[in-house]
Amino acid sequence: MTQITDFSATRRAQRRDGHARPRRRTYCSIRVRRHPRGERVTRIQESSRPSTWSSIVLAADLALPENHALGVGLKLASLYGARLIAAHVPTLGGASPSPGGAAPSETGDEGQVSESLKQILAPQLAAVSHDMLECRGEPWPWLRALLERALPQALVLELSRRARETPALSGTSRRASPAEEICLRAPCAVVTVDTSPPAGAGEIRGAKLERILLVTDFSVESLAAAPAAVSLASRAQAQLILLYAGDSARQKQTNAICQTLRDLVPLGTRLLLKPECRVERGVLAEVALKAAAEDRADLLVLGIPRPEAGAAATAAGALGAAWRVCREAKCAVLTVRG
Repeated sequence: MTQITDFSATRRAQRRDGHARPRRRTYCSIRVRRHPRGERVTRIQESSRPSTWSSIVLAADLALPENHALGVGLKLASLYGARLIAAHVPTLGGASPSPGGAAPSETGDEGQVSESLKQILAPQLAAVSHDMLECRGEPWPWLRALLERALPQALVLELSRRARETPALSGTSRRASPAEEICLRAPCAVVTVDTSPPAGAGEIRGAKLERILLVTDFSVESLAAAPAAVSLASRAQAQLILLYAGDSARQKQTNAICQTLRDLVPLGTRLLLKPECRVERGVLAEVALKAAAEDRADLLVLGIPRPEAGAAATAAGALGAAWRVCREAKCAVLTVRG
């Protein structure tokens, strides 16, 4: 890592010589230090590299008359100026796909969307740079091939009511649903969205993103979601809520934990409102679901292990808890790989 550089002497010399002060966009990397009395997060580095999403994939049944996932994808693409790859996946439900489905194309020749669907989606997608594709074959293999070629920073995934009723895998022989496979095995960040918009959400193009909730237990995986939550709150000018969930949340440690939560926001970050910091005792999944409902959050942000770590017992439990949150949450859920 690059060491912190003191620019004060350089800036004083530039102002003395009549040069303008250099302007930099900064972010801070995060390190977790273990202490006998708990964990502490400290900022150790500043860099001029901005945090941004340049490409976003939307996987949903685009033929539905009111699709909330489409509104969320348009909102994120407009905030970051990203290219939106709209993938029409009509078979993305709770049931397992038929084994006789067509295999995805390995040469990058995805299916083209019908002309009638293009005419319906063209007015809504006109505001952002976009591509439209149609799934051919089983959803997860087809989307996996698409993600490997497009290399997006985020995937907006539609969860139907049937997919939300599918429980998490817990040592059984049940085959995972397409939505569960995509949510837990995708290499990029995933935003899961309910099929139908919540009450009072307004029209599709104006997806609401006013309250963002980040829930962490200071583990390495959960802390990986902090930069994404801060970046979204800054770009959308939304209220950022930082919540710590853990069994070690004692009354005498509340002030220290809240200070650690405030340290997750890099210096110089432009937020419309001051972040709210809270401490609650309990399991992360249960605390996240309860807080998202009570705070009426528009987006819940969680950090989860990477797909290759799913074989470990601890990672498997964390992935199962994450899938439970995605199924039961009443708002959109952003899961970031740690």
